[in-house]
Amino acid sequence: MPISNEILAAFTLTCFVIEVTPGPNMAYLAVLSAVKGRRAGYAATAGIALGLMIVGFATALGLAALISNSYLGYEVLRWGGVAYLFWLAWMDGKTLPRYLQLIPKQTKPEPSSSRAASL
Repeated sequence: MPISNEILAAFTLTCFVIEVTPGPNMAYLAVLSAVKGRRAGYAATAGIALGLMIVGFATALGLAALISNSYLGYEVLRWGGVAYLFWLAWMDGKTLPRYLQLIPKQTKPEPSSSRAASL
């Protein structure tokens, strides 16, 4: 069944509105862009948009209905997502010591002699 131009335009507009609406994705993109620059922000935006598009097309093709009616399919998808999130946490945790070295150690400032004398 071919998709009409009106439905495709509505789908594209919906994806755009979801993408620019503030939320966890927007917070992630703002922090990433501030820390790593505009290019990284654009790359992450493209990745998020691609992910939303894949989910939308999978839903349009009936994959969402198939998974929701299949206990095994749902569980495989769910536990696959859990494994993926643990893998992401592991990969991020491996780079954490490098970032901790960049944080300056806080030391107590020594009181100046003029201030100590005025007390």
